[in-house]
Amino acid sequence: MSLKREVKTLFETDGSVQQAGLIGDETARTKFTVWTKSDQPTVRKGERMRIRAAKVS
Repeated sequence: MSLKREVKTLFETDGSVQQAGLIGDETARTKFTVWTKSDQPTVRKGERMRIRAAKVS
């Protein structure tokens, strides 16, 4: 699965979670989690992010 959406909300995190929040558009929103060990760049609310090879649980 691959998608590109706007970061709508960011949650406070700690430990093994680098960032978590909601991404979406006017039709739907979905939660995302960035694990600390994945060493990904930090995103800000309002930025668009692309998620590739996502796993759904």
